[in-house]
Amino acid sequence: MKKTALLLLLSVLIQFRTFAQSNEYSFITTSDLQTQKAEVIKKTDYSTAAKIQVELDKRNAEAKSLSDLKKKLELAVNAQDYSKAAALNEEIKSLNQKNELRLQIEEALKKEDYDKAAVAKEKLRVILDGNNTALQKTVVPNTAPQENPAQTVINTLPKPGLPSKNVVTTNANNSFTNSRNLTAWSCGMNAPFGVMSGSLNMSSVGLYFNYRSNLNGYEFSDQKMIDGVIDNSSWIYDYNGLSRYSRLEVNLGLTKRISGDLDEFGVFGYTGIGFTRFRYLYEFDEFGPSTGTNYGTRVVIDETYSGWNLNVEGGIIFNFNQFNIHSGIVLGMPNFGQSMFVIGIGYSSK
Repeated sequence: MKKTALLLLLSVLIQFRTFAQSNEYSFITTSDLQTQKAEVIKKTDYSTAAKIQVELDKRNAEAKSLSDLKKKLELAVNAQDYSKAAALNEEIKSLNQKNELRLQIEEALKKEDYDKAAVAKEKLRVILDGNNTALQKTVVPNTAPQENPAQTVINTLPKPGLPSKNVVTTNANNSFTNSRNLTAWSCGMNAPFGVMSGSLNMSSVGLYFNYRSNLNGYEFSDQKMIDGVIDNSSWIYDYNGLSRYSRLEVNLGLTKRISGDLDEFGVFGYTGIGFTRFRYLYEFDEFGPSTGTNYGTRVVIDETYSGWNLNVEGGIIFNFNQFNIHSGIVLGMPNFGQSMFVIGIGYSSK
């Protein structure tokens, strides 16, 4: 009893190991594999080329096996060995189904139909795992009298365009991620504190929002200076040499996939509009008009160079599964001098 259990466990482990070794090339059509091999050889990536060649060798072996099986099927039908013919037909159907599913995956990805691609990929995964009985139609021998016995085998042959009755349905999200939520720290040269939040979608446009500021973003003063003249001329102001820059900006926009996916690596573009409030602040020692008493420091806003800007921004987001980085530029109008480059890093959640 123990020996039987150990043998069963060993069999399961061998099947699992075989499935784990199947790589992403198993789901790609032969023509695309040949194209990829030529591209990686140009890049002198011979390690990847060798992996692709291993899969191509498997395909060549499958093609030869398919040809041999068809010859054996013909001989079995001619010999009226219908049980053998039915078994050979199941093997042929399995090999053909692999190629059909690879084509379905390729066509679905081109049309950005990721749900359909995920279902086809899961069917192919089951076949590659050696457990394809759930995907194939069970052949039931016809025991009724037949005028033409060969018709029994012909009835079991696959019918073009007709799906299997016993189709395994899966959750597409188990294979392909269609959308992720983006949360990232986003900073610029003049605004090191900020956050970017939004969505990255595979087949549709996403939305994002960002906010950036510096340490003085919320500093305010009711004392203003225009063209070097302070409004309250009855007091005496002596500039003490201290100044600072205040910036606060908000933007809203769209994200769009450029290439790749959300499970491994994807490239997304983003563009949006918003506004920036910027201020130039100076510190003055404030003295009474008649007594000359120093009443401390006073922050004054230089209205000549402070104001509001319209932003137009754009950039690229590189998504590595659950990790992302972005880089872009914010263009300020009409004050182009308030433009700046931005970078960020963050997390992408489902």
